[in-house]
Amino acid sequence: MRPLHPLRIFILADTHNRLPKEVSEIAKGADEIWHLGDVCAERILDELRAIGPRVTVVRGNCDSNFEWPLVIDLVPAE
Repeated sequence: MRPLHPLRIFILADTHNRLPKEVSEIAKGADEIWHLGDVCAERILDELRAIGPRVTVVRGNCDSNFEWPLVIDLVPAE
């Protein structure tokens, strides 16, 4: 049986076109990143994906101009 370890999830929301510089440093130790809406710019998704762990994004009310599904799972390119 594999030993259990806690899943570290970095959660953020409402970035509105701006990803604070501290996010990369804090989130790189996470197993997953969850953005809970109002990304507002697709480049923010690219920045989150570049950090490394799996990214799950929930579309917010300010994200209605994109044809994204309600939830997007982004996995790093191999």
